[in-house]
Amino acid sequence: MLRNTPRIITAWEESAGLNSDVSSSQALSYYVQCYGDSRSKLILVDEKIAKMQECVYVVLSEAEWEVVPKMGQALMDLASRMENTGPYYKQFTLPVTAQITDY
Repeated sequence: MLRNTPRIITAWEESAGLNSDVSSSQALSYYVQCYGDSRSKLILVDEKIAKMQECVYVVLSEAEWEVVPKMGQALMDLASRMENTGPYYKQFTLPVTAQITDY
């Protein structure tokens, strides 16, 4: 989701950020900072997705971007897709407490 959100935001930069002085690169920087500040290594996948989605809307709102309907739908579709595939990603990731050197 962290990889696909920037694609969505930059695709609608001209229309969504029309009344703002904040560029997509600045908004995305704030987004990553927001998510990083609120992230805990022990939260569930669904909670991570909710935090990422919350950060997107907080950052765009503070930047005075208008979330146009197609952009909002794309962000919701992305979150939904991540929620549906999230359990499968767990099979391919190391546990948080695992030491890389142990593998």
